[in-house]
Amino acid sequence: MVLIHIKKTDLNQFIYEASRGTPIAQLIQDIVEINNLRVKVDRAAHFIEELVKAGPLKPEETRGLAEGENSTEPDLPGHRFCVDETHYRTGWCVPEDLGIRIFETTQAAKRLIHKTNAERRIPLTRNQLLEALDLMKGAVMMAYPAYHGLPPWEPAMLVLESPDIKELAQGEDIFEAENSSLWFAGKEMMRGKDLGFYVKGSENTKIIAKIQKQGQGAPAREPVVDADTQKNMIAFYHKKQEEAKKLMSVDEDEYLNSAWADPKNLKRQLNGTGDVRWRM
Repeated sequence: MVLIHIKKTDLNQFIYEASRGTPIAQLIQDIVEINNLRVKVDRAAHFIEELVKAGPLKPEETRGLAEGENSTEPDLPGHRFCVDETHYRTGWCVPEDLGIRIFETTQAAKRLIHKTNAERRIPLTRNQLLEALDLMKGAVMMAYPAYHGLPPWEPAMLVLESPDIKELAQGEDIFEAENSSLWFAGKEMMRGKDLGFYVKGSENTKIIAKIQKQGQGAPAREPVVDADTQKNMIAFYHKKQEEAKKLMSVDEDEYLNSAWADPKNLKRQLNGTGDVRWRM
């Protein structure tokens, strides 16, 4: 099996596992779907946590206004009022114990898509992401049965239920399989071929690939060294520069004033007058 490290940015990366016989078209389809599901999981976790902390989102015309926040108590047992400092949400939160359970569910979903899994070479699958979405949806349903008490514009509900989250992605990269291309080693992996055509060597191989929208051209190449190594190299370079400046500032003939450069120093030491200083 080949481990494909899909890396869009330092924070947006994951590992996908595929056999060498996988067609490139199928590979692009799977990677695009996982990428989009990762964005959906991330957005859903964020909005659900906002819902737990500050209640449902207000209507657009009242967002940011502090007046009348405590007047619309929901018809839900155990919900409590918490002041939302941004005044974008109603402030009616779920019960504290239930909020902790929902928060634990969202944190588990975030750990699933965290970049450290890519660093540890842990593959990510479509089923894992769908399961994380189902668990978060079930957690929301415990607080809001059948979404009762949530307005139709609540982003947590929209992300969980909508198949298209482009508007809620907030700048995240959402791809379409038919308009995407996969790049490896500076070359586009062409549809109609399989993975084994591009990846040679031993059976257990890890490669770094990037997904691009068609027409964007080749993605930027990975740096030769990582960020920490680059910082250390720059620090070492500046240190050597400072040492060179100090050496250049020293007078070229200054060494002549040193004891080891005095031709009569040995004679004085033998005569016992090496440390004698004369006063006028």
